[in-house]
Amino acid sequence: MIKHLALLHKITKGHKPINFEYREPRTKKFCLKVAKTESKRFKNKEKGKIKLNRIKTKLNELMLPEKLQKGVIHGDFDKANIKFKKNKLTGILDFDDSTYTFLIYDLGAVLLYWTRFYVKKLDFEKAKKIIKIYEKYRPLSKLEKNNIFDAFQLHTLMIMSWLMYDKWKGKDLFKILSGILDELDSIGRDKFYKKLFD
Repeated sequence: MIKHLALLHKITKGHKPINFEYREPRTKKFCLKVAKTESKRFKNKEKGKIKLNRIKTKLNELMLPEKLQKGVIHGDFDKANIKFKKNKLTGILDFDDSTYTFLIYDLGAVLLYWTRFYVKKLDFEKAKKIIKIYEKYRPLSKLEKNNIFDAFQLHTLMIMSWLMYDKWKGKDLFKILSGILDELDSIGRDKFYKKLFD
């Protein structure tokens, strides 16, 4: 699965589709725009404002330099979109979130969905394995390695923005993901990097 994600990035690295401006970007600016729209859906304006401020604060902390390698990403590498028969990969589905942005955004999604979202604590052993497999097919630059922490958080914030008002399977997804951001904050950028790459 990770091999094919890396190959997708390798193929599309530097490719900027002619219709890229019609796709939703995965940027801090776009995330804030979505959050502002969704926060207005609350009848309790104070509740919407509190959630919006949480997202604003976190976005301001992110470091995503323009020099990060860009290309076409999948955009939603969740378990629901990856199909297996026994242990064989049979399909990667749901490219409707595919867009032109920095490639490590997809790695942020993978780390969220495959190492943290469905368990109670970030699984660094699995995260290291994912990165190791990925780098067999597309080595990461130093800049990309330094900012995977931010890509992980941006993907988390995107979901929090999209589903700020709605429930997910009856659960408050905003609260769940906010807890994951708190965990990342407690780990910190430097320790996160060392656990993945040292």
